[in-house]
Amino acid sequence: FDTNASDYDKIPFCLTVAKNCSKAIIDELGNELNPEKTEVIDFACGTGLISQELRSYVKSIVGIDMAQGMVDEYNKKVLQQGIDENEMKAICLELKEGDQLNGRKFDLVVCASAYHHIDDVTAISRILASYLKPSGKLIVLDLIKDPATKDKLHEEDHEDVINKFAGTVVHRGGFYPEEIEKIFLDTGV
Repeated sequence: FDTNASDYDKIPFCLTVAKNCSKAIIDELGNELNPEKTEVIDFACGTGLISQELRSYVKSIVGIDMAQGMVDEYNKKVLQQGIDENEMKAICLELKEGDQLNGRKFDLVVCASAYHHIDDVTAISRILASYLKPSGKLIVLDLIKDPATKDKLHEEDHEDVINKFAGTVVHRGGFYPEEIEKIFLDTGV
């Protein structure tokens, strides 16, 4: 992802997925988002496509990504738009067990289109949930497996994405809904 960070926002498929994910989050939470109170983690934030869409609905967003190139692009956009870093900022961090954010808790943790890249989704779900306030929510949006496609993307439709990122996919085709539900139930999310 580091090597493709500067071109990521030029991939139409990525832009469409981010718009659709953002809309789903906003539609799902509706009036629960408060521009004066809601604090958000955008996990695996990439260049900030989701954060940009959520920005006007929330007080602050901390983007977290393991790829420094993505974090640099995120923060460059924030700076170019004149957004205060207390309102929106990305950090390069591989979240692990234990507090890495100085005790800070959030109303919402979102992870869009990234779980299929993560080896241990049970552990990351538990870690992400540890950053939630007592009434906070974890929202994960990812690929849904379809038995009809035999766990393959429609490669002819998304060749540009597959060529750049296929080597980073751990869960090819995503997840069956019951898989994610079980992970959340097992981790108490």
